[in-house]
Amino acid sequence: MSIRSMMVPLSSNTERQSAALEAAVNLAKVLQAHLDVLYLKFRPEQVMRSFASYNLHVSEVGESFLNIQRQIEDQCTLTRATFTSLCQRYDVPTTDDQEKWSYPSATWMETSKDPHDAVAQQGRLVDLIVAGKPAGDSDEDVLEDALRNTGRPVIMAPKTNARFIGRRVAIAWNGSLEAARAVSAAIPFLIKAEQVTILTAQSDKTTASAAENARAYLAHHGIAAKTAVFNKNLSPPVGKAILERCRELETDLLVMGAYTHSRVHELLLGGVTRHMMAHADRPVLMMH
Repeated sequence: MSIRSMMVPLSSNTERQSAALEAAVNLAKVLQAHLDVLYLKFRPEQVMRSFASYNLHVSEVGESFLNIQRQIEDQCTLTRATFTSLCQRYDVPTTDDQEKWSYPSATWMETSKDPHDAVAQQGRLVDLIVAGKPAGDSDEDVLEDALRNTGRPVIMAPKTNARFIGRRVAIAWNGSLEAARAVSAAIPFLIKAEQVTILTAQSDKTTASAAENARAYLAHHGIAAKTAVFNKNLSPPVGKAILERCRELETDLLVMGAYTHSRVHELLLGGVTRHMMAHADRPVLMMH
């Protein structure tokens, strides 16, 4: 399946979210796709709730409200200026007409809806979502909403060279349902890649043959992949081992399933997904 529509949700103009925006604009150009930039605006009253425990005078509350409102608008204006500049740099036309797209193209969208609902509703109607690497709880909520609530592949984009994504690809393959979905979603990237390597951590649940089975599947799509199997019990934690091999292979995209364990397991014991959110130093295409 070709990728024709994309989305990048943003809630600030931080360095990490700017990196995600640049990666998304670049991918829209490379993939000849339309990009929706969804800016999640905080409502002043949401922020003011944090002042509820303070004994503020009425005049102080009003002044604080206006200051917050100005800061929200200033942040939105700054982020939109970054969007416009990036579209010009990558030669991606911008349009406000939802019915007259060219390919590539990009549209700026703002919403004050609940971020969870906004990301889920808009994200279900695109082929690919690009999100920034989490820098805090709110960023992680946006990424997690995209992964858990849209049914779409998500590229987590840490600060990197946005011009090169998908030339050298690694696949973290364990035979799980989530990994299978991720590989299928990544086919448009894998077909164009110069190098594809399947990384498999051998364990009681995952045998070495799993990597060969995945290689044979990709061959049906004309993708010549190599395999690399390592012993899960003899290596560092799986997430760390995968990233080490990605560095050795000089990959610019990692493909993997997300949240293959339950939510409780991930929260209490961690997992590969959360390790990547914290430590990935290259783009990661994930799917739940």
